[in-house]
Amino acid sequence: MIELRFHGRGGQGVATAAELFVRAAAYENWFVQSTPFFGAERRGALVVAYARASDSPIWLREPVYNPDILVVFDQRALSEAGVLDGLKARGKILVNSTQRPEDVKPNIDGDFQVFTVDATGISMKHLKRPTVNTTLLGALASITDLISLEALRRAILYRFPKIDIEATMKAVDEAATTVVGTYLS
Repeated sequence: MIELRFHGRGGQGVATAAELFVRAAAYENWFVQSTPFFGAERRGALVVAYARASDSPIWLREPVYNPDILVVFDQRALSEAGVLDGLKARGKILVNSTQRPEDVKPNIDGDFQVFTVDATGISMKHLKRPTVNTTLLGALASITDLISLEALRRAILYRFPKIDIEATMKAVDEAATTVVGTYLS
């Protein structure tokens, strides 16, 4: 089972990203589960969502305490208590940042793979608004073998049937090709 935790702020589409991820993973024949968790439900408050993908049915119904992958919507969240807690050794951290991974990694204590992508800049370029959730999922598809861009496209169209899918997919594709990381050997 692969477990993911999404961290961001209210209004960034964190829960929607987890939902889109599991739908795309289901299209790839994974058994899936997503669960949002909201604290103070207001724009800008820290938000976390959980997702799981497995090749067998998932019976757990609890938060993801030891994720394989973290998706961080706002680089400032890395300094918040609990964001990095439980990440498995050699786990992956995908960060929405204009910085390179080697500039972000010194702020992270542990043996992790760090990936960055300027999801905000890419979203502004193609969508004219900071819709980073779908853009980050494009980068996530690129650094894992869990979902394909075609499955992600189907999930986005299912959830948002009236969306400008061409502009959205341009952002997704650019994120998939521009994400950079510190790969471990």
